[in-house]
Amino acid sequence: MGEKEEQDFRQIVEVVKNKASLKQKIYRNTLAGFLQFKENSKNVVENLVKEAANFDDGVSIVYQEKGVFEYQLKIGGDIILFHMHTNVFEFDKSHALWKTAYLKEDSSRSYCGIINIYNFLADSLKYNRYDDSGYLIGRIFINKDNHFFV
Repeated sequence: MGEKEEQDFRQIVEVVKNKASLKQKIYRNTLAGFLQFKENSKNVVENLVKEAANFDDGVSIVYQEKGVFEYQLKIGGDIILFHMHTNVFEFDKSHALWKTAYLKEDSSRSYCGIINIYNFLADSLKYNRYDDSGYLIGRIFINKDNHFFV
């Protein structure tokens, strides 16, 4: 390998080291955060079921696992769906966060994993009413430093 080829190869190695490794770290942080959400949600549902039995044991309160990256909470007639996106994204350059000292200090903090939280009417999912609207009620961004933005 000539000097130019070696230099080009070193640049590729740096990109892999800096960007691919960064994205893997963010993915792992996001997955850990999502798994923590799952555990906390299970505990909330368990306690809520016990508490609801004191005032109305007919209220449906259920935690349902939908796979590694998705779960839902059914509380009465609502479903709160939590979904972790498996890709890592960078905030758009026009986003207000780019004006903060936090990102100016280290631009790699702009890459984040995403956990989306939606609200649907339970019957919309039960009866496959795909034209019914659901709402994105929260979006959690987690970066390499395990810092988050909601």
